[in-house]
Amino acid sequence: MDGDPITFRALLEEDEAEHRAPCTRCGQLIDRRELVEIFHHRLPEHQPLPAH
Repeated sequence: MDGDPITFRALLEEDEAEHRAPCTRCGQLIDRRELVEIFHHRLPEHQPLPAH
């Protein structure tokens, strides 16, 4: 087998990365599966959400 074996953790991290995008206003990563996050970041004068 060539290269490193793919781990379950690596697959999960790759899957999570597909669902995240940076906010164009504040730079915080948004989980595009969470409508609350999407609507919050659409507000013009928003602050980054607390980390969870």
